[in-house]
Amino acid sequence: MRTYYIQSIVNKPETLIVFQGNTDRLVKCFVLNDNNDKFLQFSKLVGVAQRNLREKDLRMCDYLQGIVGIPIFSSRFMNEFSPILNNEVDFYPIEIQCNGIVEEFYLAKIKNYIDLIDYEKSGFRTLRDGSKILSHPRVINKSLDNFLIARDKENKSEWVVSEEFKNTADRTGLKMKFYETL
Repeated sequence: MRTYYIQSIVNKPETLIVFQGNTDRLVKCFVLNDNNDKFLQFSKLVGVAQRNLREKDLRMCDYLQGIVGIPIFSSRFMNEFSPILNNEVDFYPIEIQCNGIVEEFYLAKIKNYIDLIDYEKSGFRTLRDGSKILSHPRVINKSLDNFLIARDKENKSEWVVSEEFKNTADRTGLKMKFYETL
């Protein structure tokens, strides 16, 4: 199965979205899957665009890159994909602020955790203390079951989309880039 990473169509430095508030809580909820999303009932999610992301970029993009591994999708994306992703993703509205304007986007909480990475074929880097961490290239298992979007069970910050996801995004004209994983 072919798998892909997603990138924003804006290709310049300092265009990330910086989350306001407690990012540790967001990472625990959206990446580490601690199932504690009650805080979302009482707080508004807000992200601020870095200085090189312009208002026109924000209105054009259907995927934005955050400073942590949480996918950020546009309302257009939400309209197209929420019916087909309802078993794999929960969406939460986030207000993205950019040079005085506000646009609504959605954080995607990926619920699908599978063995994505082939650790035997992937590269590792040895730290000073002798421990090893995953480095590039990360090799994705090619014998995966069908899915649209998923996170790795072990290295939860890693997530990919399927060829079906990519083809649907391309067919509907959504503005995001895809590059194939190894």
